[in-house]
Amino acid sequence: MQCPVDSTTLVSLTHHDVPTEYCPQCRGMWLWPGALQRIVEREVDEIEAFEATCRKEGPTSVAGLVTTAGIRR
Repeated sequence: MQCPVDSTTLVSLTHHDVPTEYCPQCRGMWLWPGALQRIVEREVDEIEAFEATCRKEGPTSVAGLVTTAGIRR
């Protein structure tokens, strides 16, 4: 498949088990109908799971990224 912007051959990728096409030249990403909605739904599921882990285990236990004083830099 060719990029509609610059005719470069697209690279097939899978993001959250959703097939996509990526142009290495213009860095555009091309999705099939309904793909964006499926990606967003899976992202939301991951965020909700992360938040549930934070609530259950406390802010200092999630990979050491969050402390009681805030985000570690």
